[in-house]
Amino acid sequence: MPGMQSMIGLLAVTSAIALVLPGPVRAAAPDPNRSASDAALIRAVRRVDVARVKALLDAGADPDAQQEGIIAFDYALWTGDTRLLQLLLDKGADTTSIKNGRALLSAAAFGNTAAVRFLLEQGADVNARDTAGATALMMAAEQGRLDLMRLLLERGAKVDARGEIGTALWGAANNVQAAAVQLLLEKGADVDARGVEGETPLFVSVRARLADTDTMHRLLGRGADIDARDGQGRTPLMMAVRLRRSPVTEFLLERGADVDARDEQGATALMGAARGGDVESVRLLLEKGADVAARDGKGRTALAEAGAHAERSRRHAAIVALLLKAGAKE
Repeated sequence: MPGMQSMIGLLAVTSAIALVLPGPVRAAAPDPNRSASDAALIRAVRRVDVARVKALLDAGADPDAQQEGIIAFDYALWTGDTRLLQLLLDKGADTTSIKNGRALLSAAAFGNTAAVRFLLEQGADVNARDTAGATALMMAAEQGRLDLMRLLLERGAKVDARGEIGTALWGAANNVQAAAVQLLLEKGADVDARGVEGETPLFVSVRARLADTDTMHRLLGRGADIDARDGQGRTPLMMAVRLRRSPVTEFLLERGADVDARDEQGATALMGAARGGDVESVRLLLEKGADVAARDGKGRTALAEAGAHAERSRRHAAIVALLLKAGAKE
């Protein structure tokens, strides 16, 4: 069944709809026959039994039937079957969710391209936002749904629309969706658009749980600022060192990252690597000429940071040796 792999069954419907604007909920009917009819329609929709849905609607079933606060139209959105959506609309289903954008956002959250196309044809606003300011394009980009992204962009989606967290490019980079990043860049997305904490797409691609240099390469190829600072004055290189991602550290250094950039506390990447006991990053930074004599705002050097742990840690002791060899003074 179409949709995000992590969204299964009723939990999928409830979770995704919770992300967007509240939808119409019909008060529970006291008529037991009506309740049975509603339940039958919902079951048929969830099973994508188009013939049964049509028969129930023709027999007078309420097109706005609901179960646990979720209307039939929303269940149909989850399935992504546009035949169900059309049947419900033909029988007078409430169109409020189409007009306010909730239906489009739900379909985008489920990754249902066919449903999104159907809703756009019904007049849904391609740039509708949820309560956090997210658009359908942002949702598609985070999932790496290229076909859905292309459809939305063709229909006028704003490539640099900003939500509470960031832009579509920011979300794609954060979720390591390299192909989505490339598509957005080709459509003119701001390569250095900042997120809620001042981080650029390059910064979050370094920080991402499954960080890969492919995404970073695409961003840098479009002119991303390799030394862009976040809200704390940290650079992508500093974040790579902090997370002990030496392949990413090496990648950034090879592409010209400022080895001696300082954060708000005056600390450099070398100091961070020395403090964290990251021998490989210290070696890489020294090879690129990191200043071993640099001091942070409190006067501490990389040697002092490593030396504070050298007696209890072999890694820190090895770093002390590397720094002394590079000319650091005690």
